[in-house]
Amino acid sequence: MANHNARNTDDFEPKKITQHGQINFRREDNLLIIDATGPFSEGIVEAIAGVQFGLVSELASQGPWGDVIIFHKNATVPAQVMATFQHYLSVLVNNKVAACFTALVLPPDVVGSKSMQASLLQAYTSNGLTVSAFDQEDAAFDWVRAQLALTADQAI
Repeated sequence: MANHNARNTDDFEPKKITQHGQINFRREDNLLIIDATGPFSEGIVEAIAGVQFGLVSELASQGPWGDVIIFHKNATVPAQVMATFQHYLSVLVNNKVAACFTALVLPPDVVGSKSMQASLLQAYTSNGLTVSAFDQEDAAFDWVRAQLALTADQAI
């Protein structure tokens, strides 16, 4: 698999924005793999938008794509940050660059994994996005790849 455009929210300018949490993005073919280490604060959503938008725009221009978001250490997202993130997802949808399929990986040893799952799923589904949650990476990757394969089969 080709790995393109590895990016990180620490690269976001302006640096004056205080963010709590870190997001690493890497692209492998039609997948965007996102490693998210929380807890997360308000500044993280602006950093995500600043770093991610170009990647998703490029992916969307090349056909159906999916993302796998893997949470590490802490998945806690305060309500205001979740509302801001939900709005960011609506921007992606309105610009027709949102992932066709999103898998959330919330391992049991990640703080807030169980308590945040419903809110995270709601942020996606309220924007009409297809999302599923998993506690293991392999299952998440298998699901996204299967969904993308079905999409490709239906296009034939």
